[in-house]
Amino acid sequence: MDEADGHVIMNEPQWQRLWEKSAIGTRITGGGLSFFDEEVMFVHIHRHQPLPYENWIIDKVANNIDLEDKYVGEIKINKTVPGKKIKSVEIIAKIETDN
Repeated sequence: MDEADGHVIMNEPQWQRLWEKSAIGTRITGGGLSFFDEEVMFVHIHRHQPLPYENWIIDKVANNIDLEDKYVGEIKINKTVPGKKIKSVEIIAKIETDN
């Protein structure tokens, strides 16, 4: 995963498997996924994907006091209904306003 301009992008070959298994992230044109910070934490901890850099979680939590709560919400979404392609209302709203 790489971070640029505040966006975390995964374009390694495993992106498609992550999408098919967890429907996590947002698909991007040309292949790959874009992640919100809480999604990066989830795929790192639960899907064993590398962070953009070593202290990424420490830096993000220090600058975003709500990140831990959002991460817990991401766990509930992805762990409660495994394999189901569901997204939280907050994430869908953010995607719609960004596009």
